[in-house]
Amino acid sequence: MKSIGVHQPPRLESEHPISKLAQNSIIVLDDDEAVRDSLSVMLSLAGLRIDTCKSGAELLALLAHRTPDCLVIDVHMPGMNGLELVERLNVEGADVPVILISGNIDAATEKLARRLGVKHLLRKPVPGTTLIKTVKGIVG
Repeated sequence: MKSIGVHQPPRLESEHPISKLAQNSIIVLDDDEAVRDSLSVMLSLAGLRIDTCKSGAELLALLAHRTPDCLVIDVHMPGMNGLELVERLNVEGADVPVILISGNIDAATEKLARRLGVKHLLRKPVPGTTLIKTVKGIVG
């Protein structure tokens, strides 16, 4: 039996894989497993397809293969924090709306988030209805 191959056109160097968005696909990044699971369940129940990551490095690896509609990223994490990650995504030309979440939001964090183009900054614990409304407002 002959196998059928799928031809993939070559990607242009200027075309970042995140620039093409998948429908209703959200990636949640939080280093706290309980928070990740909670956010994932809330968004899944709202009919959204969810992937989760526990670190910035894991998210970057996933973004090489997935093109989400939105990222929900914790601000305070070990290693690369959420703001550093958003800055890196901007430098790489990724055009994905970002919602940052944090239990500790100060004026400097708000100012930097705005400068980096973050769509929303939500305080933890995020009520499910607020998170769903915010995400759906972005993904349509």
